[in-house]
Amino acid sequence: MPKFNKQLDYFLQAFRLHQGLSRTSNSEAQRLLREAMNADLPRAYGLMSFTVQSAWLCDWINQADANGLLDYAKTDLAGLQSGNPSVDNLMSLKSGDPVDDIAKAAVSSYAEVALSLDNEDYDNYWSAGTARLYNGDPAGCFQAYQTAIDLAQANNAPATCLASLGVDYADALFFAGDETLSNDPADLQAAIERAIVMAHAAMTGNPKDPKHYRWNWTLGWAYYELAAYVDPEKNCALSLARLQQLRNPHQLILRNLIASYAACGMLEPAKALAGELLILSPRYAVAIERRWPYRLTARLTRFQDHLRGADLPVERSE
Repeated sequence: MPKFNKQLDYFLQAFRLHQGLSRTSNSEAQRLLREAMNADLPRAYGLMSFTVQSAWLCDWINQADANGLLDYAKTDLAGLQSGNPSVDNLMSLKSGDPVDDIAKAAVSSYAEVALSLDNEDYDNYWSAGTARLYNGDPAGCFQAYQTAIDLAQANNAPATCLASLGVDYADALFFAGDETLSNDPADLQAAIERAIVMAHAAMTGNPKDPKHYRWNWTLGWAYYELAAYVDPEKNCALSLARLQQLRNPHQLILRNLIASYAACGMLEPAKALAGELLILSPRYAVAIERRWPYRLTARLTRFQDHLRGADLPVERSE
């Protein structure tokens, strides 16, 4: 079998595994992606970016893991894009630097290298857009996401791929506000309402694709954010109704369910789910939620307050 096909197989297996969102499957996906990464398969670098980001959000990266990640990333990206600010930043880090600094640098560097290797593939713009959002560059995120959508449309990408791009754009809207990055409450509310419309459109436009059920996460979170601006009782209930449709929710979705229950004043089920979350993630503390790319501190604080209302620990005891 030709080498390229073998590397493509590694990529496809990694793509399958990373979606399971378990620590074991995530680690194995990263291992396979290191077998797949080469200049002829830029998407492997982009998927590595997203896989590392998932591990970071789930808090599966301790200091020893971060040190190992840094070593791997420096090896993976050596000789690629010298002068690229993201890669230069990664290369300047050293073992023992903060976990967040190492993880965010790896997420950014892998994604930007994917884009530099092929700037005609919409998926690489998606990877870069996502990395930019989580690295505090919402303007760069919106620009990359729009380019991804334009390229996908021009190349007749599958409908589900286009819908996925729309859902991720919706995520950026409720985290960051609109493309002007206005702080006007009316603009922030309108951005969340756009996110809801986009998520609805993705779901109704792909009724036979099983993936459309997963988009209830975006829709539920968007309704939760809208409740901060208008009709809190109605929108918190809509948030909860959407999130409850997700079967066997992983730990990231559990956090949204807990916050939505608390926002609805339903503290007993919120506390019950908090217990389930701590079984899945014994090291969990509400402070970790700062990793979500909220542009406004007040919105992050609201989310954390609802989680604290379910008696989740604020900081790690270790």
